[in-house]
Amino acid sequence: MKTLAFVLSVVIALVSIVAFLFQDEISTALASSSVVASALGYIPAGILEKLPFVVGKELDTSAEALSSEGTSFPWDHEPLIASDMSAPRAIRKVFKAVEQAEGAGARVRRSVGTAHLKNFSPFLMCDHFSISPGAGFPDHPHRGQETITYLLSGAVDHEDFTGSKGTIEAGSLQFMTAGRGIVHAEMPSQNHDTNVGIQLWVDLPKHLKSCEPRYRDLHSSEIPVAKSDDEKVEVKVISGQSFGVDSVKDLAYTPVWILDFNIQPGGSVAQPLPKGWNSFLYTLEGETTFGVGSGTQKVGQFHNLVWDQEGEIVNASVDADAKEAARFILIAGQPMDHPIVQYGPFVVTSRDEVMQAFMDYQTHSNGFEKAAGWESKIGKSMA
Repeated sequence: MKTLAFVLSVVIALVSIVAFLFQDEISTALASSSVVASALGYIPAGILEKLPFVVGKELDTSAEALSSEGTSFPWDHEPLIASDMSAPRAIRKVFKAVEQAEGAGARVRRSVGTAHLKNFSPFLMCDHFSISPGAGFPDHPHRGQETITYLLSGAVDHEDFTGSKGTIEAGSLQFMTAGRGIVHAEMPSQNHDTNVGIQLWVDLPKHLKSCEPRYRDLHSSEIPVAKSDDEKVEVKVISGQSFGVDSVKDLAYTPVWILDFNIQPGGSVAQPLPKGWNSFLYTLEGETTFGVGSGTQKVGQFHNLVWDQEGEIVNASVDADAKEAARFILIAGQPMDHPIVQYGPFVVTSRDEVMQAFMDYQTHSNGFEKAAGWESKIGKSMA
């Protein structure tokens, strides 16, 4: 029976590989297939690059391999200060994130990872999600990226095959590094009618895609809050710097800033960002004017605004006669110089590495050994 099960796993992997190779012809069917969504995670299938690689190459997870190139990008922790001489970043594009079904009964507004904005290194996906009891994201795999979940309301449980588990509530975050492979579940609390948050997928440096998976959280009480002198701007400094508050935390391998802004009517901010980093923001509430001079745009709720890479600061303000405050999340990260090849929850750097990920997941090998026979307890709440 074990031999038969192994053969069936290999056959399934081969079928998946064939689907991958002919994805152009069947992409529509795959994107709408609940079977594929359940087997490979809740991101619609899509191949982004086709590059050569040696099939079957072993992943080197030795300490020497991971330390040979370091475990993070170097960057300057000196305070970044906006001044009259600071060059403002221009707006590259603005678009609305349209609500769609995802996972098992969840709803999301995807602002990164669509035709509007894809492979915005180091960012792979950004979802504004809403999940109710009985819905969620049951057991599914990942490889090659990190996920950052910021809960806005309710509570969400996490559990993975390494034994890590936990619950985050409103204002808290969870960080999961998939590395060489992980299977996990994310399910809503059964004590809240609606659970809402932001989930960000961040690419890993190429030499860390084979690292061991890990999980950690950041509670709301640990996040410093900064305010402007007139107290019309308040920002939760999850990671990064704002108004003299530095909250750079070693929670993800890839350097990322996450700033949650709330601006009252009449308030304004000129927020510095690290030089050369890619950045975007997602609007949650109200109406905000972004940019300066003739390049300003007034943006409403549920929109993604992408900034040019050139420049030192980004500008935002709310009209003095506005009827409500505005809220948006500003995100910035250091871009990488390797190719991005993504198929569902597998994010690697070549086509053949995707095929290898399929095989490893189906045969419970090369990082997915613990997946054999594992089922999360929280995923069973879907039954």
